[in-house]
Amino acid sequence: MDILSAVCQPDIRENLDYYNKEMEDCTDYYRDYINELLTEHDERKPLMFVEQRVDFSRFVKEGFGTSDCIIIDNDTIFVIDFKYGNGVRVDALNNSQMMIYAIGALEMFDGIFDINHVVMTIFQPRLENVSTFEMTKDELYNWAFTVLKPAADMAYQGAGTLKCGDHCRFCKAKANCRARAEYNLKLAQYDFKMPDTLEDIEIESLLGKLDGFIKWAEGIKEYALKEAVKGKKWNGYKLVEGKSSRKYTDEKKVAEKIIKAQKEVRRASQWSC
Repeated sequence: MDILSAVCQPDIRENLDYYNKEMEDCTDYYRDYINELLTEHDERKPLMFVEQRVDFSRFVKEGFGTSDCIIIDNDTIFVIDFKYGNGVRVDALNNSQMMIYAIGALEMFDGIFDINHVVMTIFQPRLENVSTFEMTKDELYNWAFTVLKPAADMAYQGAGTLKCGDHCRFCKAKANCRARAEYNLKLAQYDFKMPDTLEDIEIESLLGKLDGFIKWAEGIKEYALKEAVKGKKWNGYKLVEGKSSRKYTDEKKVAEKIIKAQKEVRRASQWSC
């Protein structure tokens, strides 16, 4: 396609059902960041791999993943992870997910290149967060052998101790996890008094826990509803059709609907005459 043809091509983005300007801007920022990183190391002609499948099954049985971007420059490997979410700010410092992906990248490329240094970066544009953590190759492999592999082996065998925390929000089993239920029910068993008799330090302690407790309770309700929709029967409960309301979010479609309704009213009035 020549330049003139490219310029004359209509912009189809406004007609796309799933187009989002903010998302396009964020991916552009990510592209620019990668380009800047490549430019910094341009003299040594770095290699780049996008959406690269990495295998870390030597440490996590059956473990693999997809790395957003891997760049190899001389003795350094860069592992970059693009995160579009803005609910949780993610730090690269000792980030186990990034370290696992980096191990997978080393497993693939360390035998080809003489890599000694690993740089892991989380690019989170909606929170203006670019977080980087660096390790030597030996430090990363030491972590993989002494921390990652033992923990992964225990988890694969169904052993080990379940530990609840903020990470539970990302767990697929969070709704029916017994350990998480016991953790949250401890708060429900708190010896509540009337609010005006609680000490300030007690209220402060509760405030820090209530959000997690509420999210857990809402998660239980959501899980029960999904299972009920699938056909599961819960004693004492039944599915009831809820009331839904429709609203227009597209002004153009609202105008079209109004014009159509006006035409129908005119036709009806003509027939009545």
